[in-house]
Amino acid sequence: MEDERQVREFISTVLSGEGFQILEADDGPTAEEISHAHSGDIHLLLVDLTLPAGNGVEFAKKIVSSRPQAKIVLMSGFSDQAVHGHDFLAKPFSLHELIGKVKFHLLD
Repeated sequence: MEDERQVREFISTVLSGEGFQILEADDGPTAEEISHAHSGDIHLLLVDLTLPAGNGVEFAKKIVSSRPQAKIVLMSGFSDQAVHGHDFLAKPFSLHELIGKVKFHLLD
């Protein structure tokens, strides 16, 4: 979940290039709809903390309630610490930071 189109496209391009299947959403309600419609597993949610339609953490928790295997990594340009008991990726982040964080959670 990322509302900034350029950031969302960067994430999608980088992670698709690494062989990951990506589901994109620009806000929480759209992410919830995509999650409900997607028949496969969702292993990781990259979630912007601040979204136009509300708090990214709350939307992520709703999705994880129906997909308990999914891990959450929060993103924001406002802090550099783990938030709400979840891992954190500080914006702006590099290609290597993004790939490293995702692989850490998915390939551990």
